[in-house]
Amino acid sequence: MSISKEEEDFGHKWFASKREKKLKHGREMTSKWYVANPSYSKYYYECHQEECSKRSKGYYASHKEEYIVINKEYRKNNPEYKAKWRAEHPGWDSAWQRTEKGKAANQRLHSKRRTRESKILNTLTSKEWLDILQEYNYKCAYCGCELNSSNPPERDHIVPISKGGNNTKENIVPACRSCNARKGDR
Repeated sequence: MSISKEEEDFGHKWFASKREKKLKHGREMTSKWYVANPSYSKYYYECHQEECSKRSKGYYASHKEEYIVINKEYRKNNPEYKAKWRAEHPGWDSAWQRTEKGKAANQRLHSKRRTRESKILNTLTSKEWLDILQEYNYKCAYCGCELNSSNPPERDHIVPISKGGNNTKENIVPACRSCNARKGDR
């Protein structure tokens, strides 16, 4: 017993219509399930973190220009978003910036700007900075005074960046604020 071409086409059309309906129903049920089980997304991400990270980074990289336009438009239409976030997270920024990692990140940020401007080498990490502090026993490299929370250490470039020095472990020593300010770009 064979099926005519018309019956076959009808069958394909019927299955296609049912398939779309089932998919729509499935999407609705899936979204309801995720709403009812909010911890699953977090659990899935924890189990598949590397895969999710690669996927999102790849997607972002291939759609970077779109995200730039979207984010610029969002900031333009929602000028209060930054103030709202800061109100919801009081002290987060300043507390993190007081940690050694925060200080190193801030220093790298400013060095990255200077790097782009003057094309210097910028490889100093927070671990290297802590190693430098331990090497000098948390004392100023110039006057030898104790560096602590009341007299915090500053990163002093032996060869200043303005004179062609790099932001590397070999070019940085710990200094107190007064010695670093007195030295300037000499």
